[in-house]
Amino acid sequence: MRARSVNENISFKRGMDPKGIMDIGRNADNDITKYETINFKKEVEKAKELDYAGWQMDLEALNLISKTLKVPEKSILCLDPYSTSNPDSQYLFQEAKIVDSISGKDIVLQISDRGLIFMMEKRDFLALWVLGIDYRLAESINFERGMDPKGSMKIGKASKVNYFRDNLTGIPYKEYIEEEGAWPWDQGREILKEAAKMLEVNEEDVLIAVEYGVEPLTTTRIEEYIDDHEWNYDEDRDVGDFTLIKTTTGEIYVFELNTQEDPYMILGSRF
Repeated sequence: MRARSVNENISFKRGMDPKGIMDIGRNADNDITKYETINFKKEVEKAKELDYAGWQMDLEALNLISKTLKVPEKSILCLDPYSTSNPDSQYLFQEAKIVDSISGKDIVLQISDRGLIFMMEKRDFLALWVLGIDYRLAESINFERGMDPKGSMKIGKASKVNYFRDNLTGIPYKEYIEEEGAWPWDQGREILKEAAKMLEVNEEDVLIAVEYGVEPLTTTRIEEYIDDHEWNYDEDRDVGDFTLIKTTTGEIYVFELNTQEDPYMILGSRF
């Protein structure tokens, strides 16, 4: 059983933007944030590796959501199936107000008015997964007609947009991890190497945002900076137990890979 191309059998209401249906935006009501969640892409990769039954349908759902709603795969979350505090998936579906659906080869994605996406097999109406989108990572990039995409996003070596340089205090991350034992989780050196590539600078030029001179920002402070300015998703890379999310304003937010809920740090450079 193969996952069908996302261009096959996709049905939205005629004349409506799929994102408009879901009211995607930073301030949108988003019930997925109320529950304990994990990264859906990682679950799909694990199911495929272990050859769990139904992984092809999971992959189809991942592709349909990402391509149809134009969001990065790593912004798609699912309810943690091992959580004891999450409500039953079928109960959530029965209580939800469904506003539209996406139909694929073997599955149907029922979309609620509060951002929940219920993955169902076509032959029944059981909610196999309850999915949603982390809107911090999924804001759309609107390109101006006739402009080069990089120019429209104001990114690249010649760009003067550098939120980190203009708003944050940083110290060399390389020096910090040499003193602190490659924080976090002894994976700092690998994070440094990948961050330097993403920022297109030398490792010595990668900075970690700090306060009080030497202390990395707390989760609360990082979230304040995330909400402080307008930015769009640029790219992401996985490093060990972490994912690095680079924005179009030049900074990198580091999250734990499995949850992507609490940011660990902000990296950037002066260039």
